[in-house]
Amino acid sequence: MINRRLVRVKAFKVLYSRVSTDNFDVQTAERELEISLERTLELYAMMLLLPAELIKYSSERLETLGKMFHPSEDEIVKNTKFKNNLLSNFIFRDSDFISFCSGRGISWEPYRDQLKILYNQILTSEYFEEYLTKSNPSIKDALKMFEAIYSIQIEDFEPLVSSLEDACIWWRDDIGYALNLAIENWGRYIKNSKIDIEGFDMKNDLIKANVEFGKQLVSTTLSNFDEYAEMAQTHSTNWDLGRIVFSDMLIIVMGIAEGIKFEDIGLRITINEYLEIAKYFSTPKSKTFINGILNKVLRELQDEGKIVKSPRGMAGALSDD
Repeated sequence: MINRRLVRVKAFKVLYSRVSTDNFDVQTAERELEISLERTLELYAMMLLLPAELIKYSSERLETLGKMFHPSEDEIVKNTKFKNNLLSNFIFRDSDFISFCSGRGISWEPYRDQLKILYNQILTSEYFEEYLTKSNPSIKDALKMFEAIYSIQIEDFEPLVSSLEDACIWWRDDIGYALNLAIENWGRYIKNSKIDIEGFDMKNDLIKANVEFGKQLVSTTLSNFDEYAEMAQTHSTNWDLGRIVFSDMLIIVMGIAEGIKFEDIGLRITINEYLEIAKYFSTPKSKTFINGILNKVLRELQDEGKIVKSPRGMAGALSDD
């Protein structure tokens, strides 16, 4: 669940905080990166748990309706249909995942007020009206409904987003990532009849490898920041150095660090990854600047033999074409 693109983004945030305050303590930065990634996994688990959490509101509402003398038939149908959706019940019945969340303190309890509002919004949405037209909704129908809930309802529901971001500083800018990850992986979980809990374990081999990649990236960037920044400035003759924003310089230095440190990652891949980061954390004009400087610096280092790549990494070699 932790890929290298996420690791690069998290490393950028840690490095931004460290370098902008002249704090180059490598061990502390590495630990911050690890904590940040661990918290993102917890947020992802919360997003997977959400469908099971939401059916509690349909149950509560049906119980209230059952006590009324003349309950609304429309409300009974809507709440019953939501309560019986197959995705929520799939997650609710995954006892290992529910126990995992409980044991890790992963819960929506602090956000009950926001979730109640969210649930009411869902019942009046167009996508839920479409779901209601299904006489016998399948798991695919439920998946489609929750994809809409996640991509339309939650990301635009400011009270919930703000509460989550206030609850954990490491979750800022992570909510969209966690939502998309849930959408991407539900199909696989359903196919395997359970949620893969090992995917949340920081000791998982793949996660460990990506965390180690991040730590080396942070360490290399901090240890060589001045040297790599000077390389970037040397190739910035057509740019006003006084107007280069710090985020751009940091992205360039990270790209140089990655290009030099990791022999299995092609240089074109490295450049493209940092251009993606620039889309979200730099100015609209940054992409051209970052692309130009990284190409010049990395190609020069490559031509001088200061960047050595494995056969896998050579697939992304730079040329003058």
